[in-house]
Amino acid sequence: MQARVREELLEVLGAVPLVLDQDEAVADCEIVELAYFGGLSFREAAQAAGIPEGTAKSRLRLALAKLKTVLDASLLESP
Repeated sequence: MQARVREELLEVLGAVPLVLDQDEAVADCEIVELAYFGGLSFREAAQAAGIPEGTAKSRLRLALAKLKTVLDASLLESP
């Protein structure tokens, strides 16, 4: 199941116009997975990803904003 969720997250994050490249989508996906699906704190997620805690917070905030953009757009397009 987690593999499917990761694929869907990558697809959504990679499709958002704000994403510059696939590496950025993978980094965003990783931090979302660690913090939300892995239940880790910002500090733990940052350590697991090998990045500073502030970077982890920024990536998570930006990833959630990107997901909101996609979800808002899909809701507007729904009949």
